[in-house]
Amino acid sequence: RQYGTHEILVQKITVMAAQLPELYKKSMFCAWMSLAIMKQKSIIELDQQGAFLAGLAHDMGLLHIDPEIVTAETHTHEEWRSIQSHVLVGKMIVKNCGKLPAAVSHAVEEHHEVCDGTGYPHGLTEEKLHVVGQIVALADHIHHLRFERFPEGNYNLANILPVLQLKKFTHFEETMTPLLVRSAQRKLSRSDISR
Repeated sequence: RQYGTHEILVQKITVMAAQLPELYKKSMFCAWMSLAIMKQKSIIELDQQGAFLAGLAHDMGLLHIDPEIVTAETHTHEEWRSIQSHVLVGKMIVKNCGKLPAAVSHAVEEHHEVCDGTGYPHGLTEEKLHVVGQIVALADHIHHLRFERFPEGNYNLANILPVLQLKKFTHFEETMTPLLVRSAQRKLSRSDISR
């Protein structure tokens, strides 16, 4: 509901769809996945909206980086530093969008941070991270696994959960648990049906 009331957000997404269509598709996926994870956590509606909007906006900063760098398969050290700046640029864009929940700007800034402090831009550890940022980070990671790491494998969420479990300390446990529990429930119900 809130998306259409933020003109800058709508404008940036429209430009992304035209100039970087793959990034646009990724943003749509991450918005949907962030909302789905948040719904599994049964968080209040405001936080669900914040998670959706953060998933949608998380890579907007890439619009302000040379598209040739953004779409390149390999990067120099300097180009990689430029790519990493997208989280701070994105945070500035979100802050200029008006009355978005504070969780949205935190999530945009933190979606490449990981619990052990090896992420960027600040190398924050688990106790300093916000849950919505970790949900968007998880959605981004799921997209990477499904569409970039295993693109031709016809993988779905159930197929990639074992890979996520290997890295379960990368993201908040509370963001991973709903996915793992839901997957286990679906496997159980399918095995009951097949008997």
